[in-house]
Amino acid sequence: MKVWGSAALGGIFAVSAVLSLLFFSQPEQQPEERFPNIRLKTQHGEPVRFYDDLVKDRAVAINLMYTGCGDICPATTAALASVHELLGPAMGRDVTFLSVSIDPAGDDPANLRRYWEAFGARPAWLFLTGNPAEVERLRRALGLYDPDPAIDADLSQHSGSLVIGNDRSNRWITVPALMHAREIARTVRAVATRPVGDPGRGRADYATYCASCHGARGDGDGPLSKLLDPKPIRHSDARAMDRLSDDYLVRLLKEGGSAVGKSPLMAPWGKTFSDERIAGLVAHLRTLAYKQTRSEK
Repeated sequence: MKVWGSAALGGIFAVSAVLSLLFFSQPEQQPEERFPNIRLKTQHGEPVRFYDDLVKDRAVAINLMYTGCGDICPATTAALASVHELLGPAMGRDVTFLSVSIDPAGDDPANLRRYWEAFGARPAWLFLTGNPAEVERLRRALGLYDPDPAIDADLSQHSGSLVIGNDRSNRWITVPALMHAREIARTVRAVATRPVGDPGRGRADYATYCASCHGARGDGDGPLSKLLDPKPIRHSDARAMDRLSDDYLVRLLKEGGSAVGKSPLMAPWGKTFSDERIAGLVAHLRTLAYKQTRSEK
């Protein structure tokens, strides 16, 4: 099988759809039951437990790789490096990348560290190795395997998918790792967002209560923006929004601008909106920065 052929990519998309349904259709299964809490070592030689130390109460993006891989792994790692750059300050604060070697016998921490350094030694990105049998258990639990044993046994044809999940909300999805970097960043942001609100309801509230200052697309150009000093923040500015945590946005929306040292003209919507509607607004805000490709990023 040619890894980058149309059939292969189509297969990845098909497997992704099945995995997404699998993860979302079993809400009663807790993550600690789904994932084996295996012992691993990071590229820094630090011992960790997969669930307890890396996944519990966190948002993560997980992929498979190995340093001896000649094509899919370098391409995938380069793609994830682009996603890492797009997410900016959100890395480490909101999400961690976990790259698990499927050739643990050949990938000791020193090899993984050299590989990590070759791609920029980016923070909040762990490369992991461990006992071969336990890593295989984890790979199976993640669903990143081929049902054909012959194909599955060939390391060079391993899954090119990325598992994105949030243990706090038990939201999990799988996407092709070579999907457009901006789309992966948008998906990571959506899954990692702490408030699990309805972005559709948030969109409607934004249009009614926020667009007059911030603009319909979040560009800071609403009809009242010319009267304001300082000008409204551009919610469509990914760099600016990535510097703001979800907790900050929730407080800003609930308590108003004065509560966080911003304009007192920003109303305290917590007196009007329920926590659920505030969460919906935050969920919608997070979509604005990644809704379309922007040349400035």
